[in-house]
Amino acid sequence: MHVLATAPDGKTETKQVLSGYLFSVDDQWLWITAGHIIDGDENSLCAAVRGGYTIRLNFGSFANDYGWQAFPPRLMCNLLPQGVDCCALPLAAPMRDSLKSEGKLAHTDFQWFAPISEDDHFYIVGVPLEAVKPRGQRRLITLPIENEVSIRCVEVYECRCPDDNFTLPAVEDANKHGIPLFFARINQESQTRSIRGMSGGQIIRARHFEALKGIGYGLFAMQSGWFKNDRVIYGPFAATFMPMIRNWVREKMLRPLA
Repeated sequence: MHVLATAPDGKTETKQVLSGYLFSVDDQWLWITAGHIIDGDENSLCAAVRGGYTIRLNFGSFANDYGWQAFPPRLMCNLLPQGVDCCALPLAAPMRDSLKSEGKLAHTDFQWFAPISEDDHFYIVGVPLEAVKPRGQRRLITLPIENEVSIRCVEVYECRCPDDNFTLPAVEDANKHGIPLFFARINQESQTRSIRGMSGGQIIRARHFEALKGIGYGLFAMQSGWFKNDRVIYGPFAATFMPMIRNWVREKMLRPLA
């Protein structure tokens, strides 16, 4: 997703690309990403809004393919207080319809709960900072970027949390709330040197089904953070947070935004 931030003076505009994915509940489309990106620290979108910035979102390019949508923090589903590094933003109906017309698909319930098999393969899908040109800092208000970005698919292998990382705040917070996390090690042969910028990206599980003579795949977890030295990533399982988002939408009786 592209983000356009306009400074309080109304003149200065800065841009950023964020990782995330689409999810549909009763035809209400939402954009899902890591909670710390939306409302986590001084670099988050909510912090920029509090600082007087106007934030708009676009799922096409900075050429304005799908039209811009204002960032609606009051409408978002924020699961951070519950120990889940996840936020969901509802999309306006015109943006949803434009995405549909371009053949874009949103995740539903498929493959959340199936147990892990030795035949499974896992991939993170997102946009690392090193794939954004020109390279720059992460901060929303200091990162100038162009239209040219590269979505990457990085293979990872399920593993356990490295022993010396159990006490890190993000892992401790999830454990405190009883939120299970998925841990996986990045393929050593991956050409992606750093997955910084891929927070909020979907972790896809793929499995070959002999009976179907094909490969099945679906959303399994979400990239939240990583232990750089160990090359280990972690994030909440979709089976944990997706039902929470679905229930939030239905309890709010949220209609597609005009």
